[in-house]
Amino acid sequence: MDNEVAITGIGLFLPDINDPEALWQAWCQGDSKLTRAHTGIITEFVPEAQLKGRIPARVGNKLDNFSKFALIASERAMSDAKLPIDNLDKDKVGVFVGNVFGGWQYTDRELRNLHCEGPRAVSPFQATAWFPAAAQGQISITHGFKGYSKTYMCDRSSSLHSISDAAYHIGQGHIDVAIAGGTECINTDFVLAALAQTSEYTGRGEFNPFSKQSNELGFTEGAVFFVLESKRAAQSRGATIYGYLGDSANATQPTDADKYTRAEQPFIRNFKALGAQPDVILPDACGLYDVDKAEALAISELYPNSNVAVPKRIFGHGLGFEGALDVACACLLLKHQSLPKGELENAFTQLTAQSKNLKDNIDQILINTASLGGAISSLIIKKGTSL
Repeated sequence: MDNEVAITGIGLFLPDINDPEALWQAWCQGDSKLTRAHTGIITEFVPEAQLKGRIPARVGNKLDNFSKFALIASERAMSDAKLPIDNLDKDKVGVFVGNVFGGWQYTDRELRNLHCEGPRAVSPFQATAWFPAAAQGQISITHGFKGYSKTYMCDRSSSLHSISDAAYHIGQGHIDVAIAGGTECINTDFVLAALAQTSEYTGRGEFNPFSKQSNELGFTEGAVFFVLESKRAAQSRGATIYGYLGDSANATQPTDADKYTRAEQPFIRNFKALGAQPDVILPDACGLYDVDKAEALAISELYPNSNVAVPKRIFGHGLGFEGALDVACACLLLKHQSLPKGELENAFTQLTAQSKNLKDNIDQILINTASLGGAISSLIIKKGTSL
């Protein structure tokens, strides 16, 4: 199809992970670095040393870390894609960003200044540093991109929406190229306290999605971005194609605003709407037993022959970039045509009592994400032609 959208660049900025190969190795090693923070939340943070020297001080002083993460990851995506930025029509390049909390690390500090020293101690950049669309704006300003752009805030589905929407606007001819993904910084007392106050947080037990012992969520921070462009444009410039964006679907089974759905129906509706038979599924993998059970039953009913891989067991939930991280993992599965060791016998089998064998080829991968309030989002990633 002429309107197929290709993934031609991957950019990562995650705790101690700076490129796709490092992500693949960490997944293959299967050694999670998630630990319990002082607030009780299971999480992993980006070391400050990893940021050192990557953003000029005169720019960095105006930005929260979530925007810094996004700037670094998006630039890495463009470099990976060998995107000819100077030759692009900047009016036809869009920026699509998933985010949940905005810049609360910056805000935490400035509110303390306000409380302790008064209004004159507050940075004038407070408003623009916190604003959830700040990352989108900074990427656009830095590179002069002026095409249709948008920021998405829909809990753990945020970046899956940013990517699928970016593909839609390329397919419709509204833009030629999209920088799409997500970013999140949670290393601040305010955000950790907010996460701990959600009714879905237990503060006890373990985070091991699809295990009967799992009853908690684990979180991480960082950013994941992609360069998306039409198949024709990518092929005409000889770009490496990691994969293609397939169909997407969204469904809702209303529940309390601060809870995830425990019903199979929204998963099943999405699967039927996609009409695909994926070789591998990267599930939402919430970590709460009842939520995982609903997803597992839906997968077993619609896709009994599909393999299930759960990178979130290693990396945790990325909130604003969560779906994007799964898209990156999907691209690596397509490239390597294999599952990391241990995924064929992962904890998913504890709920389904099914063990599967990997097919000869991985051609289609289904990604699921969930949002508080009962929404489910799904996206298909298909095999590229030039890996």
